[in-house]
Amino acid sequence: TYSVHQGLMVVRNGLLDELPNQAHFFSAGSPDKRLNPAGPDHAQVAASGAVLDYVVDFHRAHGGAPTDSLRTACANASALWRAHEDALSTQLLNELSGSHAVRMIGPASLDAATGHRCPTIAFTPLMHEPSVVAQKLVERGVQTSSGHYYAVRVLNGVGIDPERGVVRLSFVHYTSQSDIDRALTALAQVLG
Repeated sequence: TYSVHQGLMVVRNGLLDELPNQAHFFSAGSPDKRLNPAGPDHAQVAASGAVLDYVVDFHRAHGGAPTDSLRTACANASALWRAHEDALSTQLLNELSGSHAVRMIGPASLDAATGHRCPTIAFTPLMHEPSVVAQKLVERGVQTSSGHYYAVRVLNGVGIDPERGVVRLSFVHYTSQSDIDRALTALAQVLG
């Protein structure tokens, strides 16, 4: 999802009453507030409408008709984003999966059934600390970081110390080929 980070939950009648309160004690009796520890992020709520405007504008800028429905605009934008991300992902996946200096986390190729893989790629360097690799990549113009990314259970499950973490490279539809080229060059230099 390219948008603000929000979630929607549908709960069967009566089940919500069985779940513990996650919010302020004074919100315990309010079903629409019980599972949100801090309350709604009003800036994100306000920004949600702008996301759809952006999708429609993107759709029209790439050949969509002004009379197309929002559903059509969303489907078209999603297909264009996915195709672009997949083309870039393949290059990065090929480089990292062929390297003896890293251990890839997750699939090293696009999914055979769908031809897609989320363009969030994590790896653990075998000879350097992830934080050092991330810093050296940043120094070379690659925006990344290292850490556990709230995936502590996953990292534990694949035998990686969450405190050490991984390096993560991710991108979206506005990432350019030159961004990937810069990342590939920097990875070669840093992982050598």
